[in-house]
Amino acid sequence: MLAQLGTFSLILATVFSALMVVFGAQVTEQNSQWRPALRRATCLQVFFTVSAFVILVSLLVRSDFSVAYVVQHSNLRSPLFYKITAAWGAHEGSLLLWNSVLSLWALSLFRLKQLPAFVVDRTLAVQGILLLGFSLFTLLTSSPFVPVSEVPLNGMDLNPVLQDPAMVIHPPILYVGYVGFSVPFSLVVAMLWVGQTQQQWLRWIRPWVVIPWIFLTIGITLGSWWAYYELGWGGWWFWDPVENASLMPWIAATALIHSLAVTEKRGLFLHWTLLLAVMAFAFSVLGSFLVRSGVLISVHSFASDPTRGMFILAMFAVFVGGALGLYALKTPIGFASSGFKLFSREALLLLNNLLLIAMLLLVMLGTLYPLVVEAMGWGKISVGPPYFDHVMLYVTLPLLLAIGLGQRLNWKGTSKLPTKLAKILLLAFALAVVTGLIIAIPLTDISWLTLLAIVFALWVLYSAGQAIVNTKLNNNKLGKSQIGMFTAHIGVAVFALGVALSNQLAQVETVPISPGDTRTVGQYSFHFSKVQQATESNYQMTQAVFDVKRHSQPITSLTSEKRFYPGRQTSTTEAGIKAGFIRDLYVTLGEQLPNSQKGAVWSVRFQVRPFVRWIWLGCLLMALGGLIAILDKRYRVTKPDSGNLTKNGLSNA
Repeated sequence: MLAQLGTFSLILATVFSALMVVFGAQVTEQNSQWRPALRRATCLQVFFTVSAFVILVSLLVRSDFSVAYVVQHSNLRSPLFYKITAAWGAHEGSLLLWNSVLSLWALSLFRLKQLPAFVVDRTLAVQGILLLGFSLFTLLTSSPFVPVSEVPLNGMDLNPVLQDPAMVIHPPILYVGYVGFSVPFSLVVAMLWVGQTQQQWLRWIRPWVVIPWIFLTIGITLGSWWAYYELGWGGWWFWDPVENASLMPWIAATALIHSLAVTEKRGLFLHWTLLLAVMAFAFSVLGSFLVRSGVLISVHSFASDPTRGMFILAMFAVFVGGALGLYALKTPIGFASSGFKLFSREALLLLNNLLLIAMLLLVMLGTLYPLVVEAMGWGKISVGPPYFDHVMLYVTLPLLLAIGLGQRLNWKGTSKLPTKLAKILLLAFALAVVTGLIIAIPLTDISWLTLLAIVFALWVLYSAGQAIVNTKLNNNKLGKSQIGMFTAHIGVAVFALGVALSNQLAQVETVPISPGDTRTVGQYSFHFSKVQQATESNYQMTQAVFDVKRHSQPITSLTSEKRFYPGRQTSTTEAGIKAGFIRDLYVTLGEQLPNSQKGAVWSVRFQVRPFVRWIWLGCLLMALGGLIAILDKRYRVTKPDSGNLTKNGLSNA
């Protein structure tokens, strides 16, 4: 009965999505009689979508094995914690979470008071189109409420890899970011639809870009951290196609944030900004296709019917194709009359955007090219970390240079760099070079590219620090947007330092070892103390305990596990990690090896990972910078904007 109620809720959610489109399309600047109906339809759509998701969670908690989704992803012995997280642990449930988040983002538009009401209404209509597409997709191909013909006594349990506390927050946070880009997408499409816009309007779009960007940044960071400690390989990013699926909209949104700043301050890049708003959500939908189509085999992807992929591609064509069609029809050909000087912030932000788009295209090429080759019947190829590491480094280096310079320049700027500023920046760069050389001297095998990455990251750090100190010395006050900018850029520098130093200084050894033996990696000795067995509610585990010393002084004890889950007849590995600000110690228990002469011999990987935590710290600082920036008082105005509108086209200013 409860499952049927869930299906009925999905049907009603689909109906009210369609009504959002119908009612929203009727509202004009002169005719608002359909506005109350639109708002009620939106509220009801949200209610029934969220209700369907709550029903799914209830079915999982109750272990209702009359529903196929519950059978496949839950178990009587599963902890309540993982029964709840199973609601987004597979394709059907995660899609329902996607729909719920999308509907809540639509509801949040009620708070958008700065734009004319009829523009907000058209934005809700566009959100209705998106909701209609994803609701139909859920109903027709991916309902989590499908019953089973025979009710089993127990279920298969959640995928063991996903049985981790981080899974409680990682997917929801990631989806808030992914789906949140639907709001700037819908706002831009609505503006194109009504054929009216102005420079001021784009100021109010900015928070709706930054907020999902913050969530996506945190979501990607959590995913990287989860893969680091849960998958047992010790890396923080594998360039898996599904990882890239979340990175591509993040890069597009990062470019959009910087382009919006230029449009808001100088009235430039308007058309480009509108296009980036479309691209950010387009790559979110593309990411959904990669995850849900079945074209990829990945620890992150859902094993799905390829017909679902065709449905998503059809939605992509309608959503993105329609938006680009409106863009082509409603955006006039031409450019803003005002230019910019070479040493101005807008010039460096233009370079920033060019480099970010180059980065985006390189990631997209490496991600999609193998799929295209296979689809065309040309064979199978693999594009792995070596490609991505090299091409991203060549783009990141000039990007770091641009950040360090751009954050110190003024709007409008000059054709020649002011002498005083040039001396200050030269000092910062000299300090960066000296510090980089001090770091590099003990490292005999450091590459020039790694050294440059360290120097350029330090340059960003010192440049931001100089700006903050100079502002304080001159008794000036930094606005929240400036504080946010510097915080985010410091985060970029810390991230780059973490990547460069972690990759350069990491020590990894995989060796056969027996209990009682000791292995030395760098300055650390790992003594294999014992192997023990233990049992939890839904798995059995083999634990290997290692005592770690540095210069003969005990530091810690690490425990790595091999877990076996009877419900799914699968095994996982849990690494033993001693986390630290300067370095991580990392032990992974592999398979037991046959050795009749020495008894139990295990394959064990020992790792020393210096500065790896700086990678995630840098990402969190970026997110914090975004949060500080949107708290700026400029974005708190609630009065609808009543400036002059440009009809039948878009203004360049």
